[in-house]
Parts: sequence; structure tokens; C-alpha cells
Amino acid sequence: MVLVIGGIFQGKGRFIQSKYAIDLKKTLKFNKYEDDEYVVLQNCHQFEGDLFEYISSIGKLLICTTTIVGNAIVPQNKEERLFRDNVGILNKKLLIHAKEAYRLWNGIDEKIK
Repeated sequence: MVLVIGGIFQGKGRFIQSKYAIDLKKTLKFNKYEDDEYVVLQNCHQFEGDLFEYISSIGKLLICTTTIVGNAIVPQNKEERLFRDNVGILNKKLLIHAKEAYRLWNGIDEKIK
């Protein structure tokens, strides 16, 4: 699995398109793209069901994208803090399973694993 972490409009889609030669704008449906080689799952933090069971069942290279959290002020709203905590925990678990991981910031990719 390849994990791509970044905020909204930080270039995650462009990065995947350039690295893996996939035209996501034409083929992405409901945050998922699949062909003979790849499965791209955008917004893994919104996946309904057992994400890790799904990850283990795929026989292709899985590319997951998720949002980045923790780079801003701690939200005052309880629900927003829970979202931030849950996404952060999920990102840590995904990083354990990932063979490669990238963080996108202002369109610049940084390999973190």
C-alpha cells in the first residue's frame, strides 16, 4: 500500500497522476479508481466498513489518500477535536501498513516512508 497524506487542494491527486500515470479526473468515481494494476481510494478516513479488511483483500497496489491533521490550533469544538484525533489515529495505523508514504504540502511531496 502507498499512503498519500495532505490537506485539501495540496496536490494529492496530481501527485498520484504523475507518479502512476493515472488520469483520475476521467476515471475516479465515488472516491475510488480501479484498473488492472491499481486501486486508488481517496479520503480513506471516510471509508465505510472495515478499512483494514478491505486493504488486506486487494491483490493490487492500493494507493490511499487521507487528510493531514495536527498542523493547526486544537479546535475548541468537541466534534472537531474527535475528528482530528480519529484521523490522526487512522493515519498512524495506515502508516504501519504502508510500504511507501508521502506527505504533500503546498504541492510539494515529501517521502516519509
